[in-house]
Amino acid sequence: MTVLEERLPLLDSFVLDRGSHSSIDEGACVMELVAYVAGEPFSDHPQCASPVITSFLISWNDSLPDDDRQMLKPYIPRVVGTRTSKADESERAWMCTDWLARECAPAFLRLAGLKDQAELLEQLAPLVDAKSAKAAQPLPSAAIRRCTRPFRS
Repeated sequence: MTVLEERLPLLDSFVLDRGSHSSIDEGACVMELVAYVAGEPFSDHPQCASPVITSFLISWNDSLPDDDRQMLKPYIPRVVGTRTSKADESERAWMCTDWLARECAPAFLRLAGLKDQAELLEQLAPLVDAKSAKAAQPLPSAAIRRCTRPFRS
C-alpha cells in the first residue's frame, strides 16, 4: 500500500477530531486520515497500518486537546505501509510497554509527588519480551507497595 500523493495537500484542510466517524464529511481522527491517504475505505483501522501503531495513535489522538491533536498530522503518511509481520508487531508492542513502564509512568508518578516510586521504575532494565518483563516484576511491585503502604490500616 502506498500514499496517494495527491491527497497529502488536502490534509491541511482537515481538523483532526476525537473519536471515530461514519464518514469523512463528519470529521476524521488520525487513523481515518491514514486510510484516506492510502486510498482505503474510510475506517479508523486501515489495513495498511500496524495494529500496534493504530492502537497507540487512536489513544493519543483521543486524549489530546483539540489544538494539540493537530500535531499528529505529520505522522499520517508515515503510518501507511506499517502493517508487516507478527514479529514486528510483537517488537512494537514491547516498545510501547517499555516506554509506558520506564518513561511515562515515572513522569506521572513525579507529577503526583511520588519521586521514590518513579525512581524505582526508572531502574527497570528494558522490557523487550515476556522474560524481561517477568524479571523486572519486583521493581513495579515495590513501587506499588510504596504507594499503597500509607493507606493500609
